[in-house]
Amino acid sequence: MAEGFVIRAFEQPDLQAVVELWSIVFPDDPPWNNPTDVVELKLSVQRELFLVAVVSGRVVGTVLAGFDGVRGWIHKLAVQPEYLRKGIASRLMETAEAGLASKGCPKVNLQVRASNACR
Repeated sequence: MAEGFVIRAFEQPDLQAVVELWSIVFPDDPPWNNPTDVVELKLSVQRELFLVAVVSGRVVGTVLAGFDGVRGWIHKLAVQPEYLRKGIASRLMETAEAGLASKGCPKVNLQVRASNACR
């Protein structure tokens, strides 16, 4: 487990760190998934379900969750490579799942692109 990380809602000053993280973790994202546009869209809907993991003030992980009234969706589950296998993704998912459950969400789908590299 990574020591001293915090899971919290995204804040505007996190934007550059999130863009950088996604460019590392999702290098083959299609152009229509421009990170700044994705952030802007997410902040317009259920912004409390856009979570970041922070270590010593640095964003090292993200997850975007949403509930459409039928099921929950998980997008952009990402962790900086040097922080993999330290429990950060698990905690991001647990926190996202709790947020979805609080909205009455009965089931969750995780979105994974076929082009995502397995680490």
